[in-house]
Amino acid sequence: MFARRPVLLALAAAALLAGGCGGDDDGAPGGSTNDQIRAVFRTYTAALADKEYGKACAQLTAGSKAAITEKLVTRKAAVEKLTGSDETPSDCPGQFRLLLGAELTGGKASEKTRDELLRASTKARIDEIRVEGDAGTVQVTVPLDGVSGVPPGTPPQQSLTAVRRENGAWKIDER
Repeated sequence: MFARRPVLLALAAAALLAGGCGGDDDGAPGGSTNDQIRAVFRTYTAALADKEYGKACAQLTAGSKAAITEKLVTRKAAVEKLTGSDETPSDCPGQFRLLLGAELTGGKASEKTRDELLRASTKARIDEIRVEGDAGTVQVTVPLDGVSGVPPGTPPQQSLTAVRRENGAWKIDER
């Protein structure tokens, strides 16, 4: 069973790349549609794992960025409990920095586990890409073997992530 997860919840196990199938538009500038979508995911997951938050934000739709801001504002008390800060940055890179760079005082995952989960997401296998017009989904499997804090034998994380073509480019569209 696949879960569709909001960007904030799926960051550690976010979708990402290796092989794939689905609708291909070989006439698309910059490669086939599937190649473009794979590239967005590779860039996004690598940027998160490398703490290059501006680069990660560049892979998100405007709607995804707005959703992150809205969630941080509406869940300010929860964010403060997790991060120890009552200040919420207004920019996407600052928000990622807060959520992924902060010492999670009330969280259950250690910084090491969080970093290993982000690194594991860069090794995800794309199981299927489905595209209809300017929207689609990417079904992926993220291996969890060797991630600190994850019990041995835990099966790989499966997830379904939305993508959307925005201003001619494919972007992650998790809201």
